[in-house]
Amino acid sequence: MTAELVVVKGENRGAFVSVTGSITIGRSEDADLTIFDTKASSFHAKVTRLESGIVIVEDLDSTNGTYVNQERIEQTPLRSGDLIKIGRAIMVFRSEPAAIRLEDIPLIEGGSTSGISSDTVDRSETSSVALRAVRTGGAANRLEGLLLAAGELEPSSAIEGILDQVRAGLSGDRALYFQRHQGGQGAGLGGASVGEGITRDAPVQAELLRRTLSGEVVEAGGAVAAPIYAQGHQIGALYADGTETAGRDLGILGAAAQLIGVVVALDRSRRLTMSTIEIVGLAQAQVLRVEILVEQVLTAGSEARSSGRLGDARAALEQPQLQTALVPGLKAQADPYLFQRGMDRLITFARSEARGPLRLVGDARDGVTRLILRYAAPGAAERVPDLLDPAGVVGDLLKAQESLGTAQLAVARVLLLRAGGVLSVSAEGDDMIFSLELQTEASAS
Repeated sequence: MTAELVVVKGENRGAFVSVTGSITIGRSEDADLTIFDTKASSFHAKVTRLESGIVIVEDLDSTNGTYVNQERIEQTPLRSGDLIKIGRAIMVFRSEPAAIRLEDIPLIEGGSTSGISSDTVDRSETSSVALRAVRTGGAANRLEGLLLAAGELEPSSAIEGILDQVRAGLSGDRALYFQRHQGGQGAGLGGASVGEGITRDAPVQAELLRRTLSGEVVEAGGAVAAPIYAQGHQIGALYADGTETAGRDLGILGAAAQLIGVVVALDRSRRLTMSTIEIVGLAQAQVLRVEILVEQVLTAGSEARSSGRLGDARAALEQPQLQTALVPGLKAQADPYLFQRGMDRLITFARSEARGPLRLVGDARDGVTRLILRYAAPGAAERVPDLLDPAGVVGDLLKAQESLGTAQLAVARVLLLRAGGVLSVSAEGDDMIFSLELQTEASAS
Protein backbone atom coordinates (compact mmCIF):
# COMPACT_ATOMS: atom_id res chain seq x y z
CA MET A 1 0.00 0.00 0.00
CA THR A 2 1.39 3.40 -1.00
CA ALA A 3 0.92 6.48 1.15
CA GLU A 4 1.60 10.09 0.29
CA LEU A 5 0.85 13.68 1.22
CA VAL A 6 -0.10 16.11 -1.55
CA VAL A 7 -0.33 19.88 -1.09
CA VAL A 8 -3.68 20.95 -2.61
CA LYS A 9 -3.66 24.55 -1.41
CA GLY A 10 -0.72 26.82 -0.71
CA GLU A 11 2.23 28.44 -2.39
CA ASN A 12 3.77 25.07 -3.23
CA ARG A 13 0.51 23.53 -4.44
CA GLY A 14 1.20 20.23 -6.18
CA ALA A 15 4.19 19.29 -4.02
CA PHE A 16 4.03 15.79 -2.56
CA VAL A 17 6.04 13.35 -0.48
CA SER A 18 5.77 9.59 0.04
CA VAL A 19 5.23 8.37 3.59
CA THR A 20 7.47 5.34 4.12
CA GLY A 21 8.69 5.94 7.66
CA SER A 22 8.63 9.27 9.45
CA ILE A 23 8.52 12.59 7.60
CA THR A 24 8.52 16.13 8.92
CA ILE A 25 6.46 19.04 7.66
CA GLY A 26 7.35 22.68 8.24
CA ARG A 27 8.76 25.96 6.99
CA SER A 28 12.39 24.80 7.26
CA GLU A 29 14.16 23.76 4.08
CA ASP A 30 15.40 20.74 6.06
CA ALA A 31 11.82 19.47 6.51
CA ASP A 32 10.85 16.52 4.30
CA LEU A 33 7.86 18.53 3.04
CA THR A 34 8.58 22.27 3.10
CA ILE A 35 5.56 24.58 3.51
CA PHE A 36 6.11 28.14 2.28
CA ASP A 37 3.89 29.76 4.87
CA THR A 38 4.82 32.20 7.63
CA LYS A 39 2.22 30.68 9.95
CA ALA A 40 4.02 27.32 9.82
CA SER A 41 6.72 26.52 12.38
CA SER A 42 10.14 25.39 11.18
CA PHE A 43 9.29 21.78 12.06
CA HIS A 44 5.53 21.96 12.49
CA ALA A 45 4.28 18.35 12.35
CA LYS A 46 5.43 14.79 11.83
CA VAL A 47 3.71 11.99 9.93
CA THR A 48 4.76 8.43 10.79
CA ARG A 49 3.88 5.12 9.21
CA LEU A 50 3.92 2.37 11.85
CA GLU A 51 4.88 -1.26 11.20
CA SER A 52 1.19 -2.17 11.39
CA GLY A 53 0.54 0.09 8.39
CA ILE A 54 -1.32 2.73 10.43
CA VAL A 55 -0.24 6.30 9.66
CA ILE A 56 -0.38 8.93 12.39
CA VAL A 57 0.16 12.70 12.33
CA GLU A 58 1.62 14.49 15.35
CA ASP A 59 1.87 18.20 16.10
CA LEU A 60 5.42 19.17 17.13
CA ASP A 61 4.42 21.86 19.66
CA SER A 62 3.82 24.30 16.81
CA THR A 63 2.79 27.90 17.44
CA ASN A 64 -0.40 27.87 15.36
CA GLY A 65 -1.43 24.24 15.64
CA THR A 66 -2.08 21.36 13.24
CA TYR A 67 -5.62 20.64 12.02
CA VAL A 68 -7.06 17.43 10.58
CA ASN A 69 -10.43 17.90 8.88
CA GLN A 70 -10.72 21.33 10.55
CA GLU A 71 -10.17 20.00 14.10
CA ARG A 72 -7.02 20.90 16.04
CA ILE A 73 -5.06 17.79 17.03
CA GLU A 74 -2.04 16.75 19.03
CA GLN A 75 -1.81 13.25 17.56
CA THR A 76 -4.31 11.26 15.50
CA PRO A 77 -4.37 8.41 12.95
CA LEU A 78 -4.89 9.33 9.30
CA ARG A 79 -7.20 7.75 6.76
CA SER A 80 -7.14 8.16 3.03
CA GLY A 81 -8.84 11.42 2.09
CA ASP A 82 -8.11 13.26 5.38
CA LEU A 83 -7.17 16.94 5.04
CA ILE A 84 -4.26 18.35 7.06
CA LYS A 85 -4.11 22.14 7.50
CA ILE A 86 -0.91 23.90 8.53
CA GLY A 87 -1.07 27.67 8.42
CA ARG A 88 -2.88 28.46 5.18
CA ALA A 89 -1.61 25.32 3.43
CA ILE A 90 -3.82 22.25 3.01
CA MET A 91 -2.57 18.73 2.30
CA VAL A 92 -4.55 15.61 1.48
CA PHE A 93 -3.38 12.22 2.76
CA ARG A 94 -3.76 9.34 0.31
CA SER A 95 -3.04 5.74 1.18
CA GLU A 96 -4.15 4.24 -2.13
CA PRO A 97 -3.62 5.22 -5.77
CA ALA A 98 -5.84 8.23 -6.34
CA ALA A 99 -8.88 7.95 -8.54
CA ILE A 100 -8.94 11.76 -8.75
CA ARG A 101 -5.76 13.69 -9.38
CA LEU A 102 -4.88 17.18 -8.20
CA GLU A 103 -5.55 18.71 -11.59
CA ASP A 104 -9.16 17.48 -11.39
CA ILE A 105 -9.92 19.77 -8.46
CA PRO A 106 -11.41 23.05 -9.78
CA LEU A 107 -9.95 25.54 -7.33
CA ILE A 108 -12.00 28.74 -7.43
CA GLU A 109 -9.09 30.80 -6.18
CA GLY A 110 -6.92 30.17 -9.23
CA GLY A 111 -4.17 27.95 -10.55
CA SER A 112 -0.85 26.74 -9.23
CA THR A 113 1.49 29.09 -7.39
CA SER A 114 4.26 26.52 -6.97
CA GLY A 115 6.73 28.80 -8.79
CA ILE A 116 6.76 31.32 -5.94
CA SER A 117 10.06 31.17 -4.07
CA SER A 118 10.36 30.63 -0.32
CA ASP A 119 11.52 34.22 0.25
CA THR A 120 8.10 35.59 -0.72
CA VAL A 121 7.14 38.82 1.10
CA ASP A 122 5.23 38.18 4.32
CA ARG A 123 1.93 39.70 3.24
CA SER A 124 0.25 39.07 6.58
CA GLU A 125 2.83 41.14 8.49
CA THR A 126 2.92 43.82 5.78
CA SER A 127 -0.82 44.43 5.77
CA SER A 128 -1.09 44.26 9.57
CA VAL A 129 1.66 46.81 10.11
CA ALA A 130 0.14 49.17 7.57
CA LEU A 131 -3.31 48.73 9.07
CA ARG A 132 -2.06 49.48 12.59
CA ALA A 133 -0.39 52.63 11.27
CA VAL A 134 -3.65 53.80 9.72
CA ARG A 135 -5.64 53.01 12.87
CA THR A 136 -3.28 54.80 15.21
CA GLY A 137 -2.04 57.57 12.94
CA GLY A 138 -5.40 59.15 12.10
CA ALA A 139 -4.72 59.04 8.34
CA ALA A 140 -6.61 61.70 6.41
CA ASN A 141 -7.13 59.48 3.41
CA ARG A 142 -9.87 57.16 4.65
CA LEU A 143 -10.13 55.39 1.31
CA GLU A 144 -6.51 54.30 1.63
CA GLY A 145 -7.27 53.07 5.13
CA LEU A 146 -10.28 51.09 3.89
CA LEU A 147 -8.25 49.43 1.14
CA LEU A 148 -5.46 48.50 3.53
CA ALA A 149 -7.98 47.05 5.96
CA ALA A 150 -9.69 45.05 3.22
CA GLY A 151 -6.29 43.56 2.32
CA GLU A 152 -6.07 41.65 5.60
CA LEU A 153 -5.76 37.91 4.99
CA GLU A 154 -8.17 36.92 7.77
CA PRO A 155 -11.75 38.00 6.87
CA SER A 156 -12.63 38.87 10.48
CA SER A 157 -9.56 41.13 10.74
CA ALA A 158 -10.41 42.77 7.42
CA ILE A 159 -13.99 43.51 8.50
CA GLU A 160 -12.81 44.78 11.88
CA GLY A 161 -10.37 47.15 10.17
CA ILE A 162 -13.03 48.44 7.77
CA LEU A 163 -15.39 49.10 10.67
CA ASP A 164 -12.62 50.98 12.50
CA GLN A 165 -12.25 53.23 9.47
CA VAL A 166 -16.00 53.84 9.26
CA ARG A 167 -16.26 54.79 12.92
CA ALA A 168 -13.22 57.07 12.69
CA GLY A 169 -14.42 58.64 9.43
CA LEU A 170 -17.87 59.38 10.84
CA SER A 171 -16.57 60.35 14.30
CA GLY A 172 -19.19 58.00 15.73
CA ASP A 173 -19.58 55.74 18.73
CA ARG A 174 -20.14 52.43 16.93
CA ALA A 175 -19.82 50.84 13.51
CA LEU A 176 -21.61 47.48 13.31
CA TYR A 177 -21.78 44.79 10.63
CA PHE A 178 -25.03 42.81 10.64
CA GLN A 179 -24.86 39.55 8.71
CA ARG A 180 -28.08 38.19 7.23
CA HIS A 181 -28.96 34.72 8.51
CA GLN A 182 -28.68 31.88 6.01
CA GLY A 183 -32.43 31.43 5.99
CA GLY A 184 -32.92 35.02 4.92
CA GLN A 185 -34.90 35.93 8.06
CA GLY A 186 -33.24 38.65 10.13
CA ALA A 187 -29.56 39.19 10.82
CA GLY A 188 -26.99 38.75 13.57
CA LEU A 189 -23.99 40.83 14.63
CA GLY A 190 -20.99 39.81 12.54
CA GLY A 191 -18.49 42.47 13.57
CA ALA A 192 -18.17 45.68 15.58
CA SER A 193 -15.94 48.68 16.16
CA VAL A 194 -16.82 50.47 19.39
CA GLY A 195 -15.47 53.67 20.92
CA GLU A 196 -14.05 53.86 24.42
CA GLY A 197 -16.71 53.67 27.11
CA ILE A 198 -19.42 52.65 24.59
CA THR A 199 -21.50 49.51 25.04
CA ARG A 200 -21.36 47.31 21.95
CA ASP A 201 -24.70 45.64 22.69
CA ALA A 202 -26.72 48.83 23.22
CA PRO A 203 -30.01 48.75 21.24
CA VAL A 204 -30.03 49.80 17.60
CA GLN A 205 -32.83 51.58 15.76
CA ALA A 206 -34.83 48.52 14.74
CA GLU A 207 -36.90 50.22 12.03
CA LEU A 208 -33.82 51.76 10.43
CA LEU A 209 -32.07 48.39 10.37
CA ARG A 210 -35.20 46.64 9.01
CA ARG A 211 -35.43 49.11 6.12
CA THR A 212 -31.73 48.70 5.38
CA LEU A 213 -32.09 44.92 5.26
CA SER A 214 -34.84 45.57 2.69
CA GLY A 215 -32.33 47.39 0.48
CA GLU A 216 -32.55 51.04 1.53
CA VAL A 217 -29.81 53.45 2.58
CA VAL A 218 -31.33 55.09 5.65
CA GLU A 219 -30.29 58.04 7.83
CA ALA A 220 -32.19 58.93 11.00
CA GLY A 221 -30.97 61.18 13.78
CA GLY A 222 -27.59 59.99 14.96
CA ALA A 223 -27.64 56.70 13.02
CA VAL A 224 -27.07 55.73 9.40
CA ALA A 225 -27.10 52.35 7.66
CA ALA A 226 -26.42 50.92 4.20
CA PRO A 227 -27.09 47.48 2.68
CA ILE A 228 -24.17 45.20 1.85
CA TYR A 229 -24.19 43.21 -1.39
CA ALA A 230 -21.92 40.43 -2.65
CA GLN A 231 -22.25 38.97 -6.14
CA GLY A 232 -25.82 40.17 -6.46
CA HIS A 233 -26.93 38.87 -3.05
CA GLN A 234 -27.75 41.13 -0.13
CA ILE A 235 -25.72 39.64 2.70
CA GLY A 236 -26.25 42.18 5.46
CA ALA A 237 -26.09 45.80 6.58
CA LEU A 238 -23.52 48.33 7.78
CA TYR A 239 -24.82 50.41 10.68
CA ALA A 240 -23.18 53.36 12.43
CA ASP A 241 -24.51 55.55 15.23
CA GLY A 242 -23.49 58.18 17.75
CA THR A 243 -22.62 60.66 15.00
CA GLU A 244 -23.61 64.23 14.27
CA THR A 245 -25.75 64.65 11.14
CA ALA A 246 -24.15 67.94 10.11
CA GLY A 247 -21.13 67.58 7.86
CA ARG A 248 -21.20 63.79 7.94
CA ASP A 249 -19.48 62.20 4.94
CA LEU A 250 -21.61 59.24 3.90
CA GLY A 251 -19.27 58.33 1.05
CA ILE A 252 -17.12 56.29 3.41
CA LEU A 253 -20.20 54.28 4.43
CA GLY A 254 -20.94 53.24 0.82
CA ALA A 255 -17.31 52.41 0.09
CA ALA A 256 -17.03 50.37 3.27
CA ALA A 257 -20.23 48.44 2.50
CA GLN A 258 -18.87 47.51 -0.93
CA LEU A 259 -15.53 46.39 0.50
CA ILE A 260 -17.17 44.24 3.17
CA GLY A 261 -19.19 42.61 0.37
CA VAL A 262 -15.96 41.82 -1.50
CA VAL A 263 -14.28 40.41 1.63
CA VAL A 264 -17.27 38.18 2.44
CA ALA A 265 -17.60 36.98 -1.18
CA LEU A 266 -13.92 36.01 -1.33
CA ASP A 267 -14.13 34.23 2.03
CA ARG A 268 -17.20 32.23 1.01
CA SER A 269 -15.56 31.31 -2.29
CA ARG A 270 -12.51 30.12 -0.38
CA ARG A 271 -14.67 28.05 1.97
CA LEU A 272 -16.57 26.58 -0.99
CA THR A 273 -13.21 25.58 -2.47
CA MET A 274 -12.25 23.85 0.79
CA SER A 275 -15.59 22.04 0.87
CA THR A 276 -15.04 20.86 -2.73
CA ILE A 277 -11.56 19.60 -1.85
CA GLU A 278 -12.92 17.78 1.19
CA ILE A 279 -15.65 16.11 -0.89
CA VAL A 280 -13.04 14.96 -3.42
CA GLY A 281 -11.03 13.49 -0.56
CA LEU A 282 -14.09 11.72 0.83
CA ALA A 283 -14.58 9.96 -2.50
CA GLN A 284 -11.34 8.11 -1.73
CA ALA A 285 -11.80 7.69 2.01
CA GLN A 286 -11.52 4.21 3.49
CA VAL A 287 -14.81 3.07 5.00
CA LEU A 288 -15.17 0.78 8.01
CA ARG A 289 -18.75 -0.42 8.50
CA VAL A 290 -19.26 -1.69 12.07
CA GLU A 291 -21.94 -1.70 14.73
CA ILE A 292 -21.89 1.52 16.75
CA LEU A 293 -23.67 2.81 19.83
CA VAL A 294 -25.11 6.04 18.45
CA GLU A 295 -25.16 8.00 21.70
CA GLN A 296 -21.61 6.94 22.57
CA VAL A 297 -20.23 8.15 19.22
CA LEU A 298 -22.17 11.43 19.39
CA THR A 299 -20.97 12.05 22.96
CA ALA A 300 -17.35 11.40 21.98
CA GLY A 301 -17.69 13.94 19.18
CA SER A 302 -19.19 16.48 21.57
CA GLU A 303 -16.35 16.04 24.05
CA ALA A 304 -13.77 16.45 21.29
CA ARG A 305 -15.38 19.69 20.17
CA SER A 306 -15.61 21.10 23.68
CA SER A 307 -11.93 20.40 24.32
CA GLY A 308 -10.85 22.31 21.21
CA ARG A 309 -10.21 25.99 20.79
CA LEU A 310 -13.67 27.12 19.81
CA GLY A 311 -13.55 30.72 21.04
CA ASP A 312 -14.64 32.37 24.24
CA ALA A 313 -17.18 30.99 26.70
CA ARG A 314 -19.73 33.64 25.79
CA ALA A 315 -19.80 32.54 22.14
CA ALA A 316 -20.35 28.95 23.23
CA LEU A 317 -23.22 29.94 25.52
CA GLU A 318 -24.90 31.92 22.73
CA GLN A 319 -25.07 28.86 20.46
CA PRO A 320 -28.45 27.10 20.25
CA GLN A 321 -28.30 24.11 22.58
CA LEU A 322 -28.71 20.51 21.40
CA GLN A 323 -31.33 18.44 23.25
CA THR A 324 -31.19 14.67 22.64
CA ALA A 325 -33.76 11.93 23.18
CA LEU A 326 -32.33 8.65 21.89
CA VAL A 327 -33.66 5.18 22.64
CA PRO A 328 -31.26 3.67 25.22
CA GLY A 329 -28.68 1.40 23.59
CA LEU A 330 -29.58 2.63 20.07
CA LYS A 331 -27.30 0.91 17.54
CA ALA A 332 -26.54 1.33 13.85
CA GLN A 333 -24.23 0.01 11.16
CA ALA A 334 -21.90 2.87 10.26
CA ASP A 335 -18.34 4.08 9.98
CA PRO A 336 -17.95 5.71 13.43
CA TYR A 337 -15.38 8.29 12.31
CA LEU A 338 -17.30 9.48 9.25
CA PHE A 339 -20.62 9.34 11.13
CA GLN A 340 -19.23 11.53 13.91
CA ARG A 341 -17.81 14.07 11.45
CA GLY A 342 -21.02 14.12 9.41
CA MET A 343 -23.25 14.70 12.43
CA ASP A 344 -20.89 17.38 13.67
CA ARG A 345 -21.19 19.24 10.34
CA LEU A 346 -24.96 18.81 10.24
CA ILE A 347 -25.40 20.13 13.80
CA THR A 348 -23.05 23.05 13.08
CA PHE A 349 -25.12 23.97 10.01
CA ALA A 350 -28.36 23.72 12.00
CA ARG A 351 -26.99 25.94 14.77
CA SER A 352 -26.10 28.61 12.23
CA GLU A 353 -29.75 29.16 11.33
CA ALA A 354 -31.78 27.78 14.26
CA ARG A 355 -34.00 30.08 16.31
CA GLY A 356 -33.96 28.25 19.60
CA PRO A 357 -32.75 24.82 20.71
CA LEU A 358 -32.08 21.84 18.43
CA ARG A 359 -33.84 18.55 19.18
CA LEU A 360 -32.31 15.21 18.16
CA VAL A 361 -34.43 12.06 18.59
CA GLY A 362 -33.65 8.52 17.51
CA ASP A 363 -35.15 5.04 17.45
CA ALA A 364 -35.00 1.81 15.47
CA ARG A 365 -37.81 0.00 13.62
CA ASP A 366 -37.92 -2.69 10.94
CA GLY A 367 -34.14 -2.94 10.77
CA VAL A 368 -33.66 0.81 10.22
CA THR A 369 -32.19 3.29 12.71
CA ARG A 370 -33.66 6.78 12.30
CA LEU A 371 -32.27 10.03 13.67
CA ILE A 372 -34.43 13.17 13.43
CA LEU A 373 -32.86 16.62 13.93
CA ARG A 374 -35.51 19.33 14.31
CA TYR A 375 -35.30 23.08 14.98
CA ALA A 376 -37.21 26.29 14.37
CA ALA A 377 -36.15 28.23 11.25
CA PRO A 378 -38.53 30.89 9.90
CA GLY A 379 -39.42 30.22 6.28
CA ALA A 380 -38.31 26.57 6.52
CA ALA A 381 -40.86 25.29 4.01
CA GLU A 382 -39.66 27.72 1.34
CA ARG A 383 -36.02 26.80 1.93
CA VAL A 384 -36.30 23.00 1.76
CA PRO A 385 -35.92 22.78 -2.06
CA ASP A 386 -32.63 24.71 -1.86
CA LEU A 387 -30.92 22.54 0.76
CA LEU A 388 -30.37 19.00 -0.59
CA ASP A 389 -30.48 18.86 -4.38
CA PRO A 390 -32.16 15.74 -5.87
CA ALA A 391 -29.25 15.56 -8.34
CA GLY A 392 -26.87 14.86 -5.46
CA VAL A 393 -23.67 16.55 -4.33
CA VAL A 394 -22.93 18.09 -7.74
CA GLY A 395 -26.26 19.90 -7.57
CA ASP A 396 -25.48 20.94 -3.98
CA LEU A 397 -22.16 22.47 -5.05
CA LEU A 398 -23.71 24.29 -8.01
CA LYS A 399 -26.42 25.74 -5.77
CA ALA A 400 -23.81 26.82 -3.24
CA GLN A 401 -21.89 28.60 -5.97
CA GLU A 402 -25.02 30.37 -7.23
CA SER A 403 -26.18 31.42 -3.75
CA LEU A 404 -22.73 32.39 -2.44
CA GLY A 405 -22.85 29.50 0.03
CA THR A 406 -20.03 27.47 1.59
CA ALA A 407 -21.43 23.96 0.89
CA GLN A 408 -21.00 22.81 4.50
CA LEU A 409 -24.30 20.96 4.30
CA ALA A 410 -23.08 19.23 1.13
CA VAL A 411 -20.00 18.03 3.04
CA ALA A 412 -22.24 16.71 5.84
CA ARG A 413 -24.38 14.89 3.28
CA VAL A 414 -21.35 13.14 1.71
CA LEU A 415 -19.84 12.27 5.10
CA LEU A 416 -23.08 10.64 6.26
CA LEU A 417 -23.54 8.88 2.91
CA ARG A 418 -20.03 7.43 3.10
CA ALA A 419 -20.68 6.50 6.75
CA GLY A 420 -23.62 4.36 5.60
CA GLY A 421 -26.65 6.66 5.95
CA VAL A 422 -29.15 8.48 3.77
CA LEU A 423 -29.93 12.11 4.68
CA SER A 424 -33.17 13.88 3.73
CA VAL A 425 -34.85 17.16 4.66
CA SER A 426 -38.44 18.32 5.08
CA ALA A 427 -40.40 21.01 6.94
CA GLU A 428 -43.45 21.39 9.13
CA GLY A 429 -44.50 25.01 9.34
CA ASP A 430 -41.42 26.90 10.50
CA ASP A 431 -39.65 23.75 11.72
CA MET A 432 -36.76 22.34 9.68
CA ILE A 433 -36.44 18.55 9.91
CA PHE A 434 -33.38 16.53 8.86
CA SER A 435 -33.83 12.76 8.81
CA LEU A 436 -30.95 10.25 8.72
CA GLU A 437 -31.56 6.55 8.11
CA LEU A 438 -28.97 3.83 8.74
CA GLN A 439 -29.15 0.05 8.81
CA THR A 440 -29.60 -1.33 12.32
CA GLU A 441 -27.96 -4.68 11.61
CA ALA A 442 -25.39 -5.91 9.12
CA SER A 443 -26.86 -7.19 5.88
CA ALA A 444 -26.70 -10.91 5.36
CA SER A 445 -23.99 -11.78 2.82
